[in-house]
Formats: sequence, structure tokens, C-alpha cells
Amino acid sequence: MNLLSALFMTQLLYVIGVGGVMDSELCIALASALHYVRLCVFSWMLLMTHNMYMQYKTGLHLVPITDTNISRNFIRYSLLGWGLPLVFLLASILIQYCDKRGMLLDTQDLRRQNCWFLDKNAFISSLVIPGYLMALMTFFYLFRTAVLSKYLVGFQPDNRLRDKMRRKSAIQIILFSKVSIDFIFIELRD
Repeated sequence: MNLLSALFMTQLLYVIGVGGVMDSELCIALASALHYVRLCVFSWMLLMTHNMYMQYKTGLHLVPITDTNISRNFIRYSLLGWGLPLVFLLASILIQYCDKRGMLLDTQDLRRQNCWFLDKNAFISSLVIPGYLMALMTFFYLFRTAVLSKYLVGFQPDNRLRDKMRRKSAIQIILFSKVSIDFIFIELRD
């Protein structure tokens, strides 16, 4: 739900800014908000792959186990999913402020791009680099999950259960890989 919220907010902000924004405060706010929600998308994709990996790592069976730490894990993931992008956003605003020598509301360069991106230095250092790093970590966790699920399936003594696990894990990893690749490449392309 958090990933879908971030994606919805990204699309909503694109729709708002598609016609161009003339007000400089609104332009900075739109560029900053888009910067933040794009990073949230990367962050939530990473957290989802990490959670999937941890589920495979701790679960050697198909029987659902009640997670007693679900509220603590949810709070931890929420703080990382929404908080880490906030740190990068604050860094980007600081970089933008320093590059413009205190003239943060100078939005002449931002208007050429419909106020969708911050200036070049802030964009590269606090969106592109963290986005690529989070994407690489997402693929790393997807790969580790695929390898781990292959070994876990082999440990099952019952052939019927093994086939069921193989199908379930293959479908889950393939679908999640496709979704991850689509989301990451859409965000990196924009």
C-alpha cells in the first residue's frame, strides 16, 4: 500500500505540473515533492524485496506463521520507507540552495522541465545516485531471494509439497521481478 501511495502521488504531481507552473514557490514545491515521492518509490521497492528475502530466509515451509513482531517491523519499514527519502530531499534542497547562492526561488531553469526536476547538481547527487543504489540493492535482494528459494525447495522431502513450493516461489519471484524492473526503469527514465 505504501508503494502504491508513492506511485499515485508521483502520477498526481505529474498531472498537476504538466501544464507548467508559473509561481516560483509552487514550482520549487512541485519539484521537491516529485523528488521526494520518486525516492519513496525506490525506497519501498527496496524494502519490499528485503522483506521478501527475510520471509524466504526464515520460512522453510508453506504453513503461514503469525508474525509477532509485525507492528515493530511495520514501524521500522515505514520510518525507512518515508524517512530515508526525506533525508535525501533535505540534502537536495541544501545543494540547490548553495548552488543558487541563497536564491532558492530562482526557478528559470526548473520551468524548462515543467518544474519536475531540481537543478542538475541536486538532481544527480540526491536523486539519481541514491535511486541507482536503491535499484541495485533491490536487484541484489531479488537475486538472493531467487537463489535461496531454489535451495529451500530442494530441502522439502514431500514431492507434492516441493512442486507446490517451486510453483509458488517461481510465480512470486518472477512477478515481483517484473514489477520491480518496470517501476525502477519508469522512475529512472522520467
